[in-house]
Amino acid sequence: NETEMVLTKKVASESEDRFLTLFQHAIDIILIISIKLDSDSDEILLVSNANPAATEAFGYSYSELKGMDIQELYAGHEISEIKKNIKKILAGKILYFRSQRRRKDDTIFPVELTAQEIKIEGKSYIYSAERDISDKVLFEKERKNKRKDLESQVREKTKELQDINDGFQMMNADLIASQNELEELNLNLKAANDDLRAFSHSVSHDLRTPRREIYGFCDALKEDYSENLDNIGRQYLSRVINAVERMDAIIDGMQVLSNIGTLDYEDEEVDISQLIHRICDVLQRKDPKRSAEFVIQSNIRATGSNSLFRIMLENLLENAWKYSNSNSNTRIEFGRGNQNDKLDNQNIPSTVFFLKDNGIGFD
Repeated sequence: NETEMVLTKKVASESEDRFLTLFQHAIDIILIISIKLDSDSDEILLVSNANPAATEAFGYSYSELKGMDIQELYAGHEISEIKKNIKKILAGKILYFRSQRRRKDDTIFPVELTAQEIKIEGKSYIYSAERDISDKVLFEKERKNKRKDLESQVREKTKELQDINDGFQMMNADLIASQNELEELNLNLKAANDDLRAFSHSVSHDLRTPRREIYGFCDALKEDYSENLDNIGRQYLSRVINAVERMDAIIDGMQVLSNIGTLDYEDEEVDISQLIHRICDVLQRKDPKRSAEFVIQSNIRATGSNSLFRIMLENLLENAWKYSNSNSNTRIEFGRGNQNDKLDNQNIPSTVFFLKDNGIGFD
């Protein structure tokens, strides 16, 4: 009836107004494309309407865009591919894909788009909503490059670890062979321990010469050819030097361990404070230009082996000295805690000695 027709027209008018509002204010590119046939019955795709976001993105005025062949806006597409998509759309499919567009100044930008058929006054048009994804593509490219870099670093680190592991396996094989040889040559436990001590001392002594050669060549390379190396080369060289220094510390540790069996373990009262003073004096004399402050609580005594106390404190103080060398002023403290200090979060009455430094530390 007449009332229903009026209501239908009113609803249609309101829907059209809402569509036009969305069309004009959408932040994405919206193109309404008409389909015409040329003399050879081939489809010609023309821009029938475009929203303000489209004029801004393409750099054309509305009058320039209206009626333009869409091939002028497409980049990297063959006409056959475009026609193939048109047939799919007219067959009722909604297409979602990425494409490229060309601006008025001939620059290219990527888009993600949704294309589908719509009917306007009974005539078929293509509705294409497109979003500029330049930032997204750039982010994906950067993420892909970072992933490649990370994978490359992982491969390098894996190879380094494999090389180290191979080296350890070779050393382990040598040690096993040496141990087997010692077991074959010795008839009793005491003789085997004596030979093992001699072997440890010999190994640590023999490693000194190649270590000095490696360190000498690295030092010469750093001093004479550092400018010829790039940053990565200098990093590699620094790592080799650090590895040699670690090997030197290992050699010293081997020598100490080889002599522990010969030490006198008789308990006695030891002046820990005085022992620490002597070790700190030695450290300072080794590096007299280094600014250091030693805060040592006086008259701290304990009962135990003087030799073992000295070995333990030398290791602790040398670590404190080594890992606080990046500070302009090294500070090392030694003292005794209170009788009721907590150990491992438990109330265990104990005499607690502490050794603190302002080095890099770790959690």
